[in-house]
Amino acid sequence: MAILNCKAGLIQERKGQYQSAINWLEEALAVMDTDMEETAGINYAMAGVLYRMGQHSQAMEWCNRGLDIAREVSSDTEIAHGYYLLGTLYTELGNTDKAISFRERALDTYEKLGDMIGQARVHNNLGVDYYYYGDWERAKTHYNKSLEIREKIGDINGVAPVSNNLGEILSDQGYCDEAITSFQTCLKTWQRIGYHLGVGLANSNLGRAYTRKHQGETALELIGKAMKIFEEVGSGGFILECNYRLAEAYFELSQYQKALDYCETALNMAREGKIPLIEAAVLRVKSQTLQRLGRINEAVENIRESRNILEKINAPYELACTLWELALICAEESDESTDFDRETNRDLFIQSVETFTRLGILRHRDQIDRLNSFYKIDTG
Repeated sequence: MAILNCKAGLIQERKGQYQSAINWLEEALAVMDTDMEETAGINYAMAGVLYRMGQHSQAMEWCNRGLDIAREVSSDTEIAHGYYLLGTLYTELGNTDKAISFRERALDTYEKLGDMIGQARVHNNLGVDYYYYGDWERAKTHYNKSLEIREKIGDINGVAPVSNNLGEILSDQGYCDEAITSFQTCLKTWQRIGYHLGVGLANSNLGRAYTRKHQGETALELIGKAMKIFEEVGSGGFILECNYRLAEAYFELSQYQKALDYCETALNMAREGKIPLIEAAVLRVKSQTLQRLGRINEAVENIRESRNILEKINAPYELACTLWELALICAEESDESTDFDRETNRDLFIQSVETFTRLGILRHRDQIDRLNSFYKIDTG
């Protein structure tokens, strides 16, 4: 009975019916008797649902509870599963070092067990970790390793999330058309298998790519579709991300008050959920918006707050984006009435360009010459 209840809960999670999933999992725990390995698995399932809902602290508690049980009964399979989930949670909380450590422990165990699905999942998520770590070549190596394993074992549906992650790198680098093709392929796969959360994710990523193509109206439509799905299933983490991306789209459309409104909503959610990476990114969009509204001192205050947050966590790409915006504000607003240290911001600009160059990012190239001139940087 407990196993059937657990399976029912997992089916409900797959459909995005999170409260129903929790109810089934609670029923499973209530009737579970002596099978401690299954109990660990149910705890992990509960952690996974709570993670999807954006309740990261509670998810961490359930995950650690399951891991303690798995260690008690010496179940290598469930121990590896626990390490894998902890990696996911630490990634979300901005602690990439811990995330990678747990992923690698999971991978070692899955390799010893000969669990190919487990290995494919960990490689995909190690790719995510190294993406945030600012080592995109290593990220792509892990993504491609995951694809190789999934194709080898015939896991066609499992290819979609990896392709989605590769698409995100293309989008960030500025290869928006290629990214859109990747996201559209993922969307078709997830629509075909009825994976609602994946459909929402693909629409959200497509929307951001269209924002970067300066097609804000299309972006709003796609992100709006994603938001509707995430609100229906109660996925707090993805709702937060959609608010952030809607702010970007409205900024692109020069609808600055709406951009500010979505920034405030996203900031409140990020702070409540203690997700510093998203908080810093939203502060950057808020700073850009305030600058366009002529509220320069507030813009500088927000971009500096973004920088302070990112310097405390290991997120080189996001930090480079923030340093770039700080240098850009200095170049556009520098006069006797503003508090800018041109030499300091010159160094920040150089640091951001070095990171963009290392990561193969093209999106800012049209502005680099102007900033080189402002900061008197000889590129010859």
